[in-house]
Amino acid sequence: MLLLISLPCLFVGCGKTKPTPVTTNTKTKEAVDPWPRAVSALRKDADLVVCQRVLNELNAAIPATPADDHPQALLAEVVAEIRKLLNLGDDESKELQSVSFTPLDAHYLTECLYLRDIARTLDVASAPPAQRARIAFEWVCRHVVLAPWRLPMPPGETLRRGAGSGLDRAYVFAAIASQLDLEVYFVGQSGAIDWKATHIPAGQKDAKGPFWAVAVRDGDEFLLYDPWRGEPIPGANPDRPATLAEVRAKPETVAVWLDNKAVPWDVGKEDLRAGELYVALPMSASAGRLRLLESKLKTDTGVRLFTDLIARLESAKTAAKGVPVRVWSPARDPFCLTNILRAYLSPTEGGIGVEKVEAIQASQLPRASLFAPPAGMTNPEALNTLMAVVLSRYAESFMKLPTPRERIQRGNFITTAESLYTLRDEFTKRAAQLQVDEKKEQTLKEFVDRAEQFFGKTVLAMRADPAVNPPALVNAAVGGFFKDHLAGMEVALDGQQSKGMLAEATFLLAMGKHERAERIQRAYERTSRLADGKETASARLAANDEWSAALDLWQQYDRQAEVQKADFPGRAEHARRLTARATQMAAATR
Repeated sequence: MLLLISLPCLFVGCGKTKPTPVTTNTKTKEAVDPWPRAVSALRKDADLVVCQRVLNELNAAIPATPADDHPQALLAEVVAEIRKLLNLGDDESKELQSVSFTPLDAHYLTECLYLRDIARTLDVASAPPAQRARIAFEWVCRHVVLAPWRLPMPPGETLRRGAGSGLDRAYVFAAIASQLDLEVYFVGQSGAIDWKATHIPAGQKDAKGPFWAVAVRDGDEFLLYDPWRGEPIPGANPDRPATLAEVRAKPETVAVWLDNKAVPWDVGKEDLRAGELYVALPMSASAGRLRLLESKLKTDTGVRLFTDLIARLESAKTAAKGVPVRVWSPARDPFCLTNILRAYLSPTEGGIGVEKVEAIQASQLPRASLFAPPAGMTNPEALNTLMAVVLSRYAESFMKLPTPRERIQRGNFITTAESLYTLRDEFTKRAAQLQVDEKKEQTLKEFVDRAEQFFGKTVLAMRADPAVNPPALVNAAVGGFFKDHLAGMEVALDGQQSKGMLAEATFLLAMGKHERAERIQRAYERTSRLADGKETASARLAANDEWSAALDLWQQYDRQAEVQKADFPGRAEHARRLTARATQMAAATR
């Protein structure tokens, strides 16, 4: 039964302990090694609240520990070089030089631990670089539907949204690749060094960013992927993506894309010939204190936090054999990878606050999927209140941290599926009850009439009375009205709400089952190379079971996808591609 007298928060922070900003208190009573406690805490939970608490405790305890365990400041000449490469101002340079953990560090650590969990689910740590890159790239393109928000987003927010631009995919891919010990570079022409993340290429209407590919370093080769198309760029070797050296020397290598009129590619031969490599990293990755934090955490948590920007640049230049390698960090661009996390954080959190995460979250609330105005209801406040009730339930089910999507991405398939099936059962039951309710039309009419009367007269009169305190008394009256008219409210909401909630739960179940199938498929392929026939047959059967289950869920979603079309553009087509993949693999493993 749906009862919401006071509407809960609609966004993903609901139900979480309020984060405590990281402080730089250096007082401590006794010298106790703080690192085992920090590692233990981060093993159990890696959310923002825990990361902030751990860094606060480290700031307080480290001054009393041996000097070797203190974060070391970067050398002045190193800071000067990084500042020049990243176009940093005075405030950013202070952030880079701090030897105490900062508020920004907690957000960066939280995101890196999220990405670390994703990297672990791929189970490719021992695979060659090209295979790690392929599997990670395919994962990103499965989990990020190509449906841009109005601005680039931090990788963690892109993943929670489940959709973004090609540039968002590139940011996510680079971040996950870092946790897989891979080097990712962006690929564009020489002028791209000054182009901002919101760059609109000549002849286009929409922002695409400055780059036409990402490259993964494999020895002295740079393998190319197009995150907008979601595919590796084809080269002469059908088993490997094209390399940058290959397409620069012979653009016709990619003729299969260049000459494809049915699926045009907005990259030309001159772009390929002029391709250059760009290093792009979050600003936090260059801070010296993160080197110490990584060294203390990496053995137990496997998280990667620090990158020597100058060494990365010089090493890439050597491997590139004359292909220009530059650092992409345009001045005053809050949405380049250097600044993207800071762009969505307030100054007290270590950010610059030019955008808010809440705006991204608000865009994820599927109004059309969940709410259809009841016939005869015209009062705007009544309609808005009913919609808020529906959206609050959706936010509680799908947007409360850690969200079901995030738990799936971290590899928590089983318990997440259980909660989603419970949710589906609840709304399936509601929809069935509504179908057989012979009095629903009468109940709905009575509810609409009373709501129109209540909001159109009673609420207006209360607001016009100077003796009434609207925030308290009016809200209490509204809650009381809905409490007294639960049956009518449920009839008004349950039909469309059930369709939208069922569709979302089914989509997420399909994503989780598909991801599990991909993992078991990789295990089967390893077994088929190493094991005897009996073990191979068992692994193949396990893979077939998972693919068949994934296919069944995708087919269920296909029958529900229409209800989400207006709210989630591109999702239905994305689901059809994954359905095709599941169909193919189910057949291949029979």
